[in-house]
Amino acid sequence: MPADLPSIHRHCCRPRIEQKVQDFDFREYVCPEPLIQSKLWLRDAVAGEQARIQLRDPGSCQDIPRFFRRLGHQVELAESSHGCQLIITIKGRVI
Repeated sequence: MPADLPSIHRHCCRPRIEQKVQDFDFREYVCPEPLIQSKLWLRDAVAGEQARIQLRDPGSCQDIPRFFRRLGHQVELAESSHGCQLIITIKGRVI
């Protein structure tokens, strides 16, 4: 889909194929920057889209999954000694 089309056109006319996972590496950032960037991604996301988010900041590893779960989206969390990785799947309509 051409990038110069209005946002609403991109959302309503997307082909019905499996969505690609968008990768975000926020390991070098601390809260609130990862949460702000995650919210910006969510603004343009549609149902079924996924994001893989890598974090090192402990606050972000708690806040971001909580935020997306509260909105009803699916969150998979994998924690390690180096931080965490989230897979966010958008469910339903995003407002």
